[in-house]
Amino acid sequence: MQVRKTDENQNRIGFTVSKKVSKKAVTRNKIKRILRKLAQENLKDNTQKGLDIVLIGRKSTLDTPYEDMVSSLKFSLKKLDLRK
Repeated sequence: MQVRKTDENQNRIGFTVSKKVSKKAVTRNKIKRILRKLAQENLKDNTQKGLDIVLIGRKSTLDTPYEDMVSSLKFSLKKLDLRK
């Protein structure tokens, strides 16, 4: 996850999964869908305003249980002091 503060009044969220993760677009898109769901459920109302957030997909995203990703995201946001 990469975060940058901006002067805007809203958050922007982006997703990236490189071809290093998988040469197959189907696999990369599946990882993006998982990350999109994660962001939709956990970032929309729980973070400060004025942030650009990029979630980076890795190979392990497909094997990691969703609950573990949620707790990891919340831990990262808390550590970066970005939660409301």
